[in-house]
Amino acid sequence: MHRLRAAWIVSLASCLVASGVSAQTLEEDQAATTTTTTTTTGPRTVESGHELGDEQATLEEASPAPVADNGIDAVPDESNHDYFAFGAFGGGVLIPGALIAAFVQYQGSNPLNGGIGGFFSWRRNGLTLTVEVGYQGLGGDGFYRGNNAVETEQEYVRSQLGIVFGQLAFQWAIPVTAWFSVDLGIGIALGGMTGNLSRQEAYPDATQQYGWAACQGEGTPNAQYCEGPVERPGTNGRLDDSRVHGGTYQIQNNGGAGTGTGPNPFYFGDGGVPPIFGWLQLPRVSLRFTPIRQLLIRVDVSYNLYGIGFGGALGYQF
Repeated sequence: MHRLRAAWIVSLASCLVASGVSAQTLEEDQAATTTTTTTTTGPRTVESGHELGDEQATLEEASPAPVADNGIDAVPDESNHDYFAFGAFGGGVLIPGALIAAFVQYQGSNPLNGGIGGFFSWRRNGLTLTVEVGYQGLGGDGFYRGNNAVETEQEYVRSQLGIVFGQLAFQWAIPVTAWFSVDLGIGIALGGMTGNLSRQEAYPDATQQYGWAACQGEGTPNAQYCEGPVERPGTNGRLDDSRVHGGTYQIQNNGGAGTGTGPNPFYFGDGGVPPIFGWLQLPRVSLRFTPIRQLLIRVDVSYNLYGIGFGGALGYQF
């Protein structure tokens, strides 16, 4: 009986010891699992399974991927690259009366004439060469006589001239932005004259704007100033020393008869209209805009030794 009771106590003790060991083992396993879970750090994981490191994510946010060139937006000129453009231009030339008066006795307005034409340009490394072909008016009227001439030599001059010209311009660019540049340079033009230049004797008339009026014909209305006989060209068709001297009545004015010899002939020399005319633009300043790389817009200002030129151009650039 005592042996049975001792065996039973030993068995119960063994069971209690085994249960304690199992519980302790389970608690240690859970603690280990928890420690592994809480101390584990690493890269962020996305659903696709690709891992994105913290440093890589920061760099991509600071430096986004470059945008592809669409071929339209304006970009700065590339070195050693040729750019071409062609289009149309228009503008005008103002001749200040004060500038005319620097060479002759002059009473009149400030002649203003328009012009139009086409252009082709080439640009490389900031240098632009532009070829222009067009027509420029040279009209105007006023009262003239030589600086050393007496008052009775005063004449009314009416110009209906124009010039068909070609011009070559050299300009150097001062870039401001990718779409705007200031181009500085010179222009040289030469062309053939067209139209008529006519003259008429003039007499003092205080009722007129400039204090002078054109004679209506030989001796009319002022015999002293509206001189005769009527001037005639020489046998060579020129108004030089071989001509018949006298009053000049090449146009009608104020309703008068206006007997005369027709407009001044074209030739080089005394009394003639030069058949060829040219000018030098110095300086020539252009404001060049390219809002898109295929579109060229130009605003031009120049001084061409006899007047002030201004205008603009519109063209296609490639």
